[in-house]
Amino acid sequence: MILSYSEKFQGENLEKKIFYEICSIAKCIYNSSLYNQRQYYRESEGKYLEKTLLYQKIRDEVSRLYKKLNSWVSQRIIFQVDLDYQNFFKAFKVKKEYQIVRPPKYKKKGKGLVPVVFAGPALKQEEKTLRLSLSKYLRNKFGSKFLTIEIPSFLEEKEISEVTIIPIGYSQFEIKYTYEVEEKKSEGKETIAIDLGLNNIAACVTTKGEAFLFSGKWLKSQNRFFNKKAAEFQSQIDTEKNPLKKMKLIFQKKMLSDRKSVV
Repeated sequence: MILSYSEKFQGENLEKKIFYEICSIAKCIYNSSLYNQRQYYRESEGKYLEKTLLYQKIRDEVSRLYKKLNSWVSQRIIFQVDLDYQNFFKAFKVKKEYQIVRPPKYKKKGKGLVPVVFAGPALKQEEKTLRLSLSKYLRNKFGSKFLTIEIPSFLEEKEISEVTIIPIGYSQFEIKYTYEVEEKKSEGKETIAIDLGLNNIAACVTTKGEAFLFSGKWLKSQNRFFNKKAAEFQSQIDTEKNPLKKMKLIFQKKMLSDRKSVV
């Protein structure tokens, strides 16, 4: 069974600069791959390049950009464009008459950073750390062959197969760890069915005939209050006031309340 765990990155400024550079390069590779895919889509009247052909095209035509990241990392970014186009075609087939389905869009200049996946040869797991391999371009720019990340304590004994760097804004990043665990089979004969909802966040029924509910009204009221306050602070931003500290505080409170509700 494959699981994942995400946490906000709490590293040094240098590491965040390296992350930002990696995600910026990834954005350029993504946009370049998307440009070639869209051009082929128009010229071939609705067809698209297979991912292997797209990969070869980007590797040969924009090799200077491609080599700024490790080959395996750049390949995953190009394959993501292929996956986005596959999803576009699937949505186009099942769309209704009044629906408009558009092909994938370019990532915005200066804003739309792209998540980057490290796996395979680009990722090495040690006792308590993960080592991300950097390309020659990044080594020369930052003076480091590797980027080291501390593994959360409960994942130290797990075999981590992928690490995804997810940009949040300009200077904050989230690290997503993907790992595999053995699926344990229940030895008991009794089971429970759980139906998730809103007013009742969970409705449960057991094979013994027991039924019980977990109310979600409190969580809904908290979310409604948060949206109201966020809209209020946003209107103040639009009128050139500065409630950013208050807005940051209310976001933190919402995240805390969400975690408590899950627990």
